[in-house]
Parts: sequence; structure tokens; C-alpha cells
Amino acid sequence: MAKAKTHFVLTNVRIDYPHFLTPYKSDFQDKAKYGCVILIDKQDTEQIKNLNLFLKQIAQWAMSEKWNNIKPPTENINPLKDGDGVKRNGLPYSESYKGHYILNCSSTNAPGLRDEYKKEVTDEKKFYRGCFCHISVDFFAYNKNGNKGISTRLVNVMFVKDGERLGGDPTADEDFASFPVATPAPAEDMDFGISDELPF
Repeated sequence: MAKAKTHFVLTNVRIDYPHFLTPYKSDFQDKAKYGCVILIDKQDTEQIKNLNLFLKQIAQWAMSEKWNNIKPPTENINPLKDGDGVKRNGLPYSESYKGHYILNCSSTNAPGLRDEYKKEVTDEKKFYRGCFCHISVDFFAYNKNGNKGISTRLVNVMFVKDGERLGGDPTADEDFASFPVATPAPAEDMDFGISDELPF
């Protein structure tokens, strides 16, 4: 059976927990990785339909080529998680994930980064929790130590537009928006603590 295509470009999705320029290592990882959480609006039905079809084709190929015709658990086959559902530990997802499908992606390789003008991005602050991006990923079927399924590798990211920030602390601008801006005193009225009676 011909190998299924694995490269997919997601458009106009929101991101959470971006680590694109500096890799991050959690307590559950063996090594630091680049990555993010992708949020796909459930109203984006056409993209979700295409993505599910894409994943189905990979699963069909993997059944004979990777999984020895033994079907893995459903939650391992489809990397898309329901933001309106619960995590594997039974706890609900963050309120900001409601109405979205969730896709975690990571890579040991740094992704290619572009801004909305397709210029290379080197500023960590460009991508933040809640901004909109186009993101390319590779899906791959795995069979390791008895564990089978489909996982997602981050490839490239393009910033599209700003979005409402998700969770975390408010920005300094938001915290102090209602405070008046001080007017600096004229230079001649400033007292630098220097006596007018100089010894020279």
C-alpha cells in the first residue's frame, strides 16, 4: 500500500503555550522540544472535515504497515482532542478551549517562523497565547514498545493576526490602562540637588 501523505497545513488557528524560539522541557519529557497547542474552531467545519479525512488515510496505511493489523485505542489514533470534553485524567479542559478541537504538536527541530509579511521572526514576543497563525505539521504513525497511534510534529509557523490573549497574566498596558500619564516637569524647574553657590 502506497504510503499516505503526512504533511498538512492548518490555516487561521489559534495557539496556546508557544515555544518556537526556545525549546521547553516538561517533567514528562525526556528532552526539550519546540511546540505549541493548536486550537481549531469547531465552526471551521471544512478544515476539520479535511483534517479528519487526512488522518483516516494515515490510519488506514498504518494498520497494515505499522500496526500489524491491530487497531490501537481510538484516543491514540486521532490526535485531535475535544475542548468541550475532558482530559484523560477526567478533568475538563481550560474554559478558553471550549468550542475548539485541540492538537498538541512538538519537535526537537526549531520550526521555520514567519510574520504576516512572510519575513523571518526572531522575536519571541511575536507569538503569544491566543494569536492566530497558519501552522504546518507532519502526522506520523508510531509503534514503539507496544504503544501504537498517530502523533503530530511541528514544522513551520506563520503569524496571521492578533487575538485575545488566553489565560496567564494581563499585560502591563492592560493593568495600567486607566491610570493617567504623568506630565514631565520642564527642564528648568528640575532640582538636581546642586547648589547655586558653586565654589568655582
